[in-house]
Amino acid sequence: MLEERSHKTAFFSAPQSVTSLVAACLEPTLSVLVFLVATLALDAPVRRSDLILCVLVVALTFPGRNYFKAKLLNSATDILRSWAVTLAILWLCAYATSSLHFLNQPVLLVWALLTPVVVWLAAVGGRAYLRYRAAQPGAGQTAIVIGAGPLGVKVARALQEQREERHDFAGWF
Repeated sequence: MLEERSHKTAFFSAPQSVTSLVAACLEPTLSVLVFLVATLALDAPVRRSDLILCVLVVALTFPGRNYFKAKLLNSATDILRSWAVTLAILWLCAYATSSLHFLNQPVLLVWALLTPVVVWLAAVGGRAYLRYRAAQPGAGQTAIVIGAGPLGVKVARALQEQREERHDFAGWF
């Protein structure tokens, strides 16, 4: 028979959007892609040590932050700060294991300089695409807020103020 559950399921937060999923995968994916492109562009072979570095980068950067809704300067500083921390952790790991000599230094330099720029450009492009999509006719979703108290008014205002996802507020129930 089925076991009885001692806890009740509660839904305190809404499910994550597709935009959040893309944002979570964007930074790790771009970091690895920039490394692989830099390796191939500088005619360096992709070795096991390079693949281990890529796995470490994914482990350190996943899930990426959603920069699509942030201001451009804020997202740039946040990307630079998180990338500097990621590089510091990777350097400490390489130093502690005496494995820095296994990696191609010019590739590392190009990768370290280009990755935050590419991530920021992707965030800018994603933000522009979301605003373009929200401005299209018929892009809005009809929203009805349950409860007309202070919290319901707050939710209605939050829905109306969103730029990336347009909601046509129909009223309270």
